[in-house]
Amino acid sequence: MAVEGMDRSNLLPDELPAGAEVLCEGQAIGQRMKVGPALYMKEHGVASEAEYKRRMRAKGQVMFHAQYSATSWEETARGLRYIYDEVTSRGGRVDRWGLSLDRVMGLPPEMRARAPRETGVQLHTHEEWGQVGQVLPIPIHFGDHIVGTPASMDNLRLALETGGTTIGNMAHYFAYEYPGWTDQVTRTVDTVKALGAIAALKDKGVVIESNLNDGLGSIFHDVTSSIGWAMLEKYIIEDLIGAELVHVFGNVVTDVHLRLAILFAIDEIHGGETAGPHVNANSIVTDDADRNAAIVGSYLFFDIVGQLRRPTGHAIYPLPLTEYARVPSPEEVVQVQILAHQMEQEARRAADLVDFRPIERLKKRLLEGGQVFRDRTLRELDHIGIDTTDPIEMLFALRRIGAWRLEELVGIGRRDDDLLEGDGLTVPSDMFSYAIATGEKLQQGLRERGLSQRLRGKKVILASTDVHEFGKFVVEMVLKEAGAQVVDMGVSVDADAIVKTAVRAGVHAICISTHNGMALEYAGGLLEEMKRSEFEVPVFMGGKLNQDIEGKLPRDVTTDLEEMGITPSKDVLFMVEKLGGVR
Repeated sequence: MAVEGMDRSNLLPDELPAGAEVLCEGQAIGQRMKVGPALYMKEHGVASEAEYKRRMRAKGQVMFHAQYSATSWEETARGLRYIYDEVTSRGGRVDRWGLSLDRVMGLPPEMRARAPRETGVQLHTHEEWGQVGQVLPIPIHFGDHIVGTPASMDNLRLALETGGTTIGNMAHYFAYEYPGWTDQVTRTVDTVKALGAIAALKDKGVVIESNLNDGLGSIFHDVTSSIGWAMLEKYIIEDLIGAELVHVFGNVVTDVHLRLAILFAIDEIHGGETAGPHVNANSIVTDDADRNAAIVGSYLFFDIVGQLRRPTGHAIYPLPLTEYARVPSPEEVVQVQILAHQMEQEARRAADLVDFRPIERLKKRLLEGGQVFRDRTLRELDHIGIDTTDPIEMLFALRRIGAWRLEELVGIGRRDDDLLEGDGLTVPSDMFSYAIATGEKLQQGLRERGLSQRLRGKKVILASTDVHEFGKFVVEMVLKEAGAQVVDMGVSVDADAIVKTAVRAGVHAICISTHNGMALEYAGGLLEEMKRSEFEVPVFMGGKLNQDIEGKLPRDVTTDLEEMGITPSKDVLFMVEKLGGVR
């Protein structure tokens, strides 16, 4: 099946070095790298999180994950100690914690000051990095912006020295952009070099983590594609590079049957041998904290039951009830941790009431469809001249192709001789189904209010400041129903790129989706670029309109944006009405 732009000359630049040479260089560096010691290693007599996890799993222990980051390391450390001490004093247990780094940490240090700040902590000194491993006596998960970034090797070295042995996030290589960074060849080389170093440290328990729902896996429309993608990642990381891969998932999976089926499928992909990091929280929640209690309680129960049925080592991650609106406080993290520990007691009493037969059937469909996706991808890449034994060529080509083109090419949604059941193997993703349903509801709202085709003749730029794809997807559905010509610039787009495209295309408005706590700073940068280019059109911004101000937890900045001349748009239909008046 031919897809435009799918050939070696369009996917790979001429200057790519040989993967084997870069890998050897990374392995040699890895042999000289130091790991830890972190406080948890001394406390539990282990050399890695994987060893700790396997020990707990052997005891039948359900493990729990906590996530907390403030705007400074000092405040983050203070909050983490409070969370750990408070949960422990109330009879609970935190088995691991994840550090949420600001996206700019993926850039070389000299570029960070110029990049827009997002939600997450920045580590500015070697002393701060060193304190990370000493703040709590439990394993640290460096889940974001270490490997897969332009700063992969430097960040890996620092994470290892502080005692991190679960290093993420491979998914970010494929889906995240970093502000101001354009050299993807250097980024790819640094990533493979870092993976080679991790391979050299495999016997010390160092593993590379990939979050299936924080990269291309969250963009695929079909869950079988996500499982096939996990198999592809395993092929590249383990077969070609020799490192150990572990998978996180769950951010955008709401259906509890599907959560368990994915967990069991991932465990089988890894041969039942890896100690999984954590099952991520279902982040598709509401703006009502009280209703979120039911959503969180539901997935927690079944995630815990999954570990009782099939212990994979994945820790359970309770999502604070206010996560939708803002960064949670330490008190709110404690609240949901205690809820989760009580839920474990309830799950142990009721686990035998769960019928796992439909879950096992669904798991089988995921694995069968995923295998087809993996095999087709390797065949297609080989057919167009990509060396499928070279990790640099594989990473670069797959990144260039992207999720939607790859799924169009090799996904199982089309019937052919590869499958006995054809379309019957497809499993629509929760996020895609949710986005389609939301978009269709809003399109119907347009028609009911007489706004359909209101924007005929209008050209609009649509872009996301970060990796979140489906909010932008919904807005695009609405804009097209309203008759607008949409210039879709994708995700993680820099402000200067938006303005250059806007000037060239002669658009009537700019629409920005943002979720990572950078609304105010990004808006300011965009307006500066527009002023510099002497280009003036209305700017609409929607999503999570918050920003940390003066080192405090992010607050709503809707009023601030209005004062700057930005039109905040929490209601897409309101945005269409406003756009309709633009000349």
